[in-house]
Amino acid sequence: MDAEVNDDLSYWRARIEFQMCYALSRARIRQLFDIILEYPHSEPVLGDIDVGLVQTDLASEVASSLGKQLELRLLHQGAHTADIILQYVHLVKALRHIDPRRVIVEQVCEPIRAYLRTRPDTIRCIVTDVTEYEGELLEVLEDAVQDDDDSVARDETFDAWQPDPADASARSDDEEDMIEQNDPLARLFDVYGSREAYANEYRKMLGHKLLTSQERGADVEREIWNVEMFKARFGSEAMQDCSVMLKDIADTKRIMATTAKDHSGVNQDIEFIIMSKHFWPETKEQDGELPYPFREDAMLLQKHFEEIKAPRKLKWQPDLGIVLVRIEMENGEELSMTVTPNQAALFKCFEKVGKWKVNDLAEELKLSTEDVEKNAQRWLQRGLLKDLEDEDSLQLVEDFSGDAALAGGLEGATAADDKEDLAVGSTREEMKVYETFLLGMLTNLGSLPVERIHNMLKMFCQNPPFDKTKEQLVSLLDDLVVEEKIQVNGREYSLRTNN
Repeated sequence: MDAEVNDDLSYWRARIEFQMCYALSRARIRQLFDIILEYPHSEPVLGDIDVGLVQTDLASEVASSLGKQLELRLLHQGAHTADIILQYVHLVKALRHIDPRRVIVEQVCEPIRAYLRTRPDTIRCIVTDVTEYEGELLEVLEDAVQDDDDSVARDETFDAWQPDPADASARSDDEEDMIEQNDPLARLFDVYGSREAYANEYRKMLGHKLLTSQERGADVEREIWNVEMFKARFGSEAMQDCSVMLKDIADTKRIMATTAKDHSGVNQDIEFIIMSKHFWPETKEQDGELPYPFREDAMLLQKHFEEIKAPRKLKWQPDLGIVLVRIEMENGEELSMTVTPNQAALFKCFEKVGKWKVNDLAEELKLSTEDVEKNAQRWLQRGLLKDLEDEDSLQLVEDFSGDAALAGGLEGATAADDKEDLAVGSTREEMKVYETFLLGMLTNLGSLPVERIHNMLKMFCQNPPFDKTKEQLVSLLDDLVVEEKIQVNGREYSLRTNN
C-alpha cells in the first residue's frame, strides 16, 4: 500500500513540475523579444527557457512566437536600420543559449536578413558598426583574422554536441551544410551577396575620414587594422583601393618631410594629401588655383613630387580637405571653426580690407562669383560677415560677439560640428535627393528653424530614409540659398519671395 502511495505521489509531483515548467516556458516565450532587447543582462532568464525546452516540446512555438514578435515590433518603417542590425546581433547571441544547433535561429533570422535587403542604408550601417571601436559586429571580423579559430570552434562544437530537435528533420542536406558552415552573424555580411558593395561603402567612408581628420596619424593606424579585418573577410583584391589610399597618406607624409628638410620656410601647420586618382572615391573635378595662403607651400611640394615620381603629375583639388580656423574676438574669447580651404581663404581676405565687392573677391581668389557666394554662406551664418545686397558686397562685422555665431541655427559650432559636410564631393549630390521634399515642406509650413527641418526629414522622408547630420543639412540649405530658391532670416529658413 505504501509503495502504491509513493508511486502516485511521484507521478503527480512529476505532472505538477511539468505543468509548472510548461506554463513558465510559455510565459517566457511570450516575453522573448523583450528578453533579447535586454541581452546580455537577461542571460539568467534565457536559462529558464533552456530548461523548459529540454523538458517540453516548445521549440516550434519559440520560432513561431518570436517570428511574429519580430515582424510586429522590429521589421517596420519606424525602426532605424542600425537598431534592426543591433537586435539581429543580440538575437543570435541570445538564442545560442537555448538553440545550440541553430534551428530556431535560422527560422527567425532569415526574414530579418530579407528585410534588411530592402533598406538602402543597410551596408552603410553595417560598415559603420564594424569600423567603430565598440561596434557589435567588430568581433565577427576580428575572429576572421585569427588563424586558429576554426580548430578551436570544432573542439567546442564536439564538446557541446546535442542531438537534433524533432523539427530539424525537415531540413534538406543543403540547408544543413549551410547552417553548419555559416554563423548567422557572419552571414549578415552576405546579406547583399556582394563583397564589392561593402568594400565600396568602406572606401567612401575612409575617404571622408582621411580628408576631414585633424588627427590623421591615429586615424590611419586604426584604419589599417580595419582594412586587414575586411581583407580577412572579403579578400585582398576587394580592399586594394583602400590599401592604396592608406599608402598615399604614408607617401605624402614622407614626401612632405623631405620637402620641409630641403626648404626651411615650409609651413609645418599645413598638411597636404596626395591622392591616387583612380583609387579614391570619385570627386567633382574643380578648376582654378589653390587658395593663396597655401599656394607657395603647395608649389614646393608639387616640384619635389614631380622630381621623384616622374612622369606623374599633381592636379590640385582646391576645395577638398579642412582648415581649422581660430578667430579671436574683441572680448578675448576664441571661436574655432573647421571650414574648407576656399572658405578659409575667403575670410583671410578680410584681414586687411574690411569690405569687398563680390567680383573683386572672385578675381582675388580665382573663383567664380557663384563659388564666392557659396563659400561666404558659412561666414554669413556665423554672423562674421554681412551681405550688402544693394552694393553686391561683403563686409566684415567689426562688433562681432559670440552670440552672433548662433544666427544660422548651429548652436555651439565647433570644429567637430563642421566636419561632416567637408568630405568627398559626392556628399552634396546625395543631399540633393531631399531637395524636393524640403521645398515642399517650406511651401506648406512656412519659415522653419534647422532643428525642426532636420527632425521632420528624419520622421517623414523614408525613400530614401534621411540619415544625414544637421551639419550636412545646413550645407544643402546653404546651396539652396545661393541658388536663390530659399532665404534665411535669423535662425529660420523659408521659400524665397520675389519682390
